[in-house]
Amino acid sequence: MKTKQLNFYIFLAITMSFLTACSEVKNTAKKGRSSVKNDSLITKAAVADLEKNINRQAIYFKASGTEPFWGLQITGENVTFTSLSEGFEKFQTPHKEPIRAMDANVKMYRLVMEKGDMKIQMAQMLCTDAMSGKENKYEITVELKRNIDKEFKTFKGCGHYITDYRLHDIWTLEEMNGQPLHVQQYGKERPRIEINSSQNSFMGVSGNHDINGKIFFEKGLLRFTDIEKTKNGNKAEDGFIKNLAATTGYTIENNRLLLFNPSGQLLKFKKAD
Repeated sequence: MKTKQLNFYIFLAITMSFLTACSEVKNTAKKGRSSVKNDSLITKAAVADLEKNINRQAIYFKASGTEPFWGLQITGENVTFTSLSEGFEKFQTPHKEPIRAMDANVKMYRLVMEKGDMKIQMAQMLCTDAMSGKENKYEITVELKRNIDKEFKTFKGCGHYITDYRLHDIWTLEEMNGQPLHVQQYGKERPRIEINSSQNSFMGVSGNHDINGKIFFEKGLLRFTDIEKTKNGNKAEDGFIKNLAATTGYTIENNRLLLFNPSGQLLKFKKAD
């Protein structure tokens, strides 16, 4: 009798365990479906945040020098200095916006770190790299003082801004001065530009005619310069080129490139498919 009762209780325990396991599997499946559903709802937001983080972590300015060898990298998060000079191998500090000197072509960073102080001066002038012979647009002076030092140690070299990689694409005009585009006003084609961020150049069409030129880039600044056109265009084409030349800033969002200056939005482009 005892054996029969024991077998019964064992059977009952196994049955209860099986039913509990089934219930847990169902609940897990429901949670999984709910999680997938929620994930799908936040995908666009997550992607946007990821793009912002990537852009913030991307290096936007690099500089280097010799005697001794040193390097400087600036991102939206950090300023990092490295060198082969003993005691000055690496300094890193959170990013800080530069100060513009009275001379508009000079910017300065003044950074206080746990290990000491760092001052960076960027002067917009041609500077030839001592090793490669390559010409850069900025002459750089970095001054460092450790907490144990009485005076700053100076490093000199050359540097350049790295143009936002997101600009590198073909962009088709959608709006000018806040007004929707009427293609017939421009001629044969819808105006477009193709930006080469690695070469700091662009080419495209204003409607009936080809255009090309250069871009000048700094963090938060974009200019279209040395614009050349094959022939004089109509009023709409001339307005398009005039707005390109007047651009000082940009934003990229939802596959759209917006060009503006202090007076407002000038041009709105859509990324080509």
